[in-house]
Amino acid sequence: MNLLENIESDAGIAEIESAYKAFFKNSKDALSIMEAAGPDLGRIRIANLAAAQMHGYSLEEFLKLNALDLDSDAEAFQSRLQRLRDGESLAFQVTHHRKDGTQFPVDVSANCLSVNGQPYLMTIERDISERKITEQWMRDRNKFIQSIASASPDVIYVYDLEAKKIVYANHHIADWLGYEPNEARRMGKDFLRLLSHPEDLAELPYLLGRLENAGKSEVLEAEYRVKHKSGEWRWLHSRNTVFRRNEAGNVTQIIGTARDKTDSKLGRLALEQSLSLLNATLESTEDGILVVAKSGKISAHNQKFLNLWSIPVALAEEKDDAKLLAFVLAQVADPDAFLLRVQELYDQEKLESEDFVEFKDGRIFERYSKPQVIGEEVVGRVWSFRDVTNRIQKEKSLSESDERFKRLMEASFGGI
Repeated sequence: MNLLENIESDAGIAEIESAYKAFFKNSKDALSIMEAAGPDLGRIRIANLAAAQMHGYSLEEFLKLNALDLDSDAEAFQSRLQRLRDGESLAFQVTHHRKDGTQFPVDVSANCLSVNGQPYLMTIERDISERKITEQWMRDRNKFIQSIASASPDVIYVYDLEAKKIVYANHHIADWLGYEPNEARRMGKDFLRLLSHPEDLAELPYLLGRLENAGKSEVLEAEYRVKHKSGEWRWLHSRNTVFRRNEAGNVTQIIGTARDKTDSKLGRLALEQSLSLLNATLESTEDGILVVAKSGKISAHNQKFLNLWSIPVALAEEKDDAKLLAFVLAQVADPDAFLLRVQELYDQEKLESEDFVEFKDGRIFERYSKPQVIGEEVVGRVWSFRDVTNRIQKEKSLSESDERFKRLMEASFGGI
């Protein structure tokens, strides 16, 4: 018996019925009507071809089936059926069986209708296998991304340029700044204002402006100070790139990583201060200082050294000790002896030496040399030169004066 033939109709209803039949037949969704009561409970009475094909049956085969042939969970079926009889409209997901025994997920929308006092269950079903695969892929991808965010030693964050606040931060923000991710998000627009160092805050508009105009795949780096929850200032180094743009192509969100560089930054500042102090010391000394590495490269020198030996700045900038030696040899009175002593000291790296260097022009330098040692390793040699010409001349003059006085006294006593 055709259920639709029992529906009372007139000319207008017949037209509507024809339209419904066409919709029912041609719908891409699986449409079914089945018995909702009586001895044939669950028996499929009407179905379209899409319903049969979705389950791997011909339409003739499908119309011989019962709903429980497709969904074997009788208890759940009875529970939903009761609610439908009570007038509810339900949307739910179930697992159906195909003719070949394979299972697949189905989205179901169901209603109960009555024809001539007989209740029928009408369902609209859709195979959501591809959607489930996509959803699982999304879950796996999100899990993968979250695993990276958790495993990364860096703070990973997403900053919204329009809302001017952090919308995501991984748990490392708590390790480095003392704030839990939700605390950072609750600060909203005040996050940067409250935690940025005043000197760095003035540079923030410039950085944000660069980010707003960043190109595709462009990575912008920045170094700044952020206040820890304890009140301590921490140095962070960040790398930022575009995360999201609006329909107009304007940057709306950036994603970035930040790494705590406090220890290395403070160490670098301390090293810079130490080097500055060393340079100041080198430049303030009366001596000309030259430091040569074991490789023959010049590690350091002061201006006094260049002045004493009349060395051009361009030559000094080459940092080649062999070229400096070649340049100064022409100035010394005994080039061979000078070069021999230099080579002896380079060969005997732990030896210390103090002697004098005489120049062709009459000048005399006091030369002192000792190994440069780091830990227990000799890494180079330090040379110190001082112009002692005046001192030597005075000493010689005094010595000559003493000798003349001695001879005068001897002559005087000898004549008595």
